[in-house]
Amino acid sequence: MTQQIITIISVFLISFIAFSVLAFIVLRNRFLCRRIVRSSVISIAENVDKVGIPFVTVSNGERSYNMLIDSGSNISYIDSRYLDNFRVKDLNQTTNTVGAGGTSLNTRHYVIFFEFNGIKYRDMAGAIDLTGAFNQIKEESGIEIHGILGNNFFRYNHFVIDYDKMIFYRVKEKKKKGRSPKKKDKRK
Repeated sequence: MTQQIITIISVFLISFIAFSVLAFIVLRNRFLCRRIVRSSVISIAENVDKVGIPFVTVSNGERSYNMLIDSGSNISYIDSRYLDNFRVKDLNQTTNTVGAGGTSLNTRHYVIFFEFNGIKYRDMAGAIDLTGAFNQIKEESGIEIHGILGNNFFRYNHFVIDYDKMIFYRVKEKKKKGRSPKKKDKRK
């Protein structure tokens, strides 16, 4: 019972930290010169209204999986119970992962491949048993969370989260104007 309470508190603490970090990222990116890639705008409003937390539904072939958006997590995680359902590449790497509650776990890392909003993605993810962490969400909302999209996913794919509009989207840096470097003449 005590372990369950610690797990529940840990999940809510992680979510609070994630929202704080995301708010900072959004404010910072408003002042940067970036261009939205319109084909990559993903709304999270409906999911936040349903459950109270941001998540997206990704697909891997015929099946769909709900992934919590958590930029406070350094890397993404996939619930180990569903690992066989994803196309993965084993990185043959294991690290020690420490959760918000101080629990330490050996975590094996994979590259996972999935699709959402019609676009294919890949992400480095640790495989751990997330049953205990997400049971309360399932009990309260009926929504099962299958993994976490962490900060590495958002950085690698150049995503920004806009909480005012309840969307996240890809951005591309505008190219700096000026001369491009001259190529050396190989005829010399």
